Amino acid sequence: MQGRRRSFIVVAVLVVSWLLFFRTGGASNTAEIIVTSNAEQLVLYARGMALFNPDIEKAIMAGTRVNLSYTVVLYEERNYWFNRVISQLVFTNSIKYDTAKKIFHVALAGQREPISFSELDVAQAAMDELNNIPLASTQQLNKASEYYVKVKAKTHKERHPMIVDFFSLITSWGKLETDWFRYKLIF
Repeated sequence: MQGRRRSFIVVAVLVVSWLLFFRTGGASNTAEIIVTSNAEQLVLYARGMALFNPDIEKAIMAGTRVNLSYTVVLYEERNYWFNRVISQLVFTNSIKYDTAKKIFHVALAGQREPISFSELDVAQAAMDELNNIPLASTQQLNKASEYYVKVKAKTHKERHPMIVDFFSLITSWGKLETDWFRYKLIF
């Protein structure tokens, strides 16, 4: 009896620690998400989801363009049916290091011209923010319903010709992504 109880506790502790370990996935578990509304639309502001690690920083410093894609989904909660998707948007910010000029060029979603930075930390902070992203028109929303927003971030490198991709498999850092961040709206 004592042996079964002890083995049950050990297995339970291992399962819980395994779940907690793989839950993080190496990405940030905290994000700041703010959704506001003006007279015409819901607007999203988010930061704190970036997936920069030493391997990605090395790729950036080597001059490889790195993209950070955000997926934003607005849902309407329904009690006895599947939740309804109001809008689904994908935004991509990218960073490229100019090795000759020693400048980081950051192209943000919704802006025509890239912004230049001299320091990697400042460029990463700019890539990590979503500002003034229109989610949906307030006319689409019903004040009696409940809504929530889910946000996810994913990194990926610029695609190269097939032979270059084949040789870069040896040093690839793969795609990294966060878990879905959920933010409940009070409308």
